[in-house]
Amino acid sequence: FQDGMGPHIIVLKEFLASLEDMVDGMGSGILTDFGLMYVAARLGAEWSLVVSHLGLKQAEIEQIQLDNPYKTINQTSIALQKWRDRQKERADSTLLKQLFDALDETDYKSLWDEIEEK
Repeated sequence: FQDGMGPHIIVLKEFLASLEDMVDGMGSGILTDFGLMYVAARLGAEWSLVVSHLGLKQAEIEQIQLDNPYKTINQTSIALQKWRDRQKERADSTLLKQLFDALDETDYKSLWDEIEEK
C-alpha cells in the first residue's frame, strides 16, 4: 500500500503549492488538470459514483477502467477531465457547484471542505 504513495505525495505537494500562488483563493484552480488530479487522488475506489453524478455514462466509466487497468487515480483523473472538458461553455462557478453537489451527494463533502481550506 505505502510503496505507491511517493508519486501521490509529490502530486499533492505540487498542487498545494499551486494553490498558494492563486490570487483569488480557490477559484478555478481545482478545475485545472492538476486540481482534478488532487480530487482524483482523494476519491479512491468509489470515484465512479462521483463521476456518474457529474453525468458520465456507465459505458464511458467502464471504457476508462478498461483503458487504464489498476490505475485508479488515472481513471478518476481522466473521468473528471472528460466531465470538465464537456462543460467548456459553462462558467467555472457552475462547474464548481456541480462538483460540490456530486461530492455532497456521494458522501464526499468532507473532501470539498478540505479543498476549501486550502
